[in-house]
Amino acid sequence: MPAIFKFDVASKSISTDNSSGTQPDALFADLSTDTLYAAIGTTVKPMHGGAAAGSVWRSRLVKAPSGVPTGFAWIRLNGVMATGSVVKLYADGVLSYTTPTITSNDPQRLPDRMARAWEIELLGTDRITSLVVSDSTEDLL
Repeated sequence: MPAIFKFDVASKSISTDNSSGTQPDALFADLSTDTLYAAIGTTVKPMHGGAAAGSVWRSRLVKAPSGVPTGFAWIRLNGVMATGSVVKLYADGVLSYTTPTITSNDPQRLPDRMARAWEIELLGTDRITSLVVSDSTEDLL
């Protein structure tokens, strides 16, 4: 029988979960809902619960071609926006702008800023499938 392992992001530890009292006969991951199901005998039940954990994602350092400063005018987050997410833009290694909490998939305007190197940081609990920054709205589609 497969064992169930839990990864705790806060403590950065892995432990086994035997909260059901028995180990499952099979496991199934539904990628569309991000749910893990366990089959124990003839019973199938979801094996998750609790509030979504906060997360931080940071892009790699992106440098402008040939060292010419560049800027971005628009940002758009795609995904299920339940609680909202915040984006931080770093220009040439310095925090340049922090967005208000973004709660929709609508494009958001960014302040005028030029830099040779950019990094983007995304914070929140929402399930974001893509983050697009652009100098025109046509590139956001």
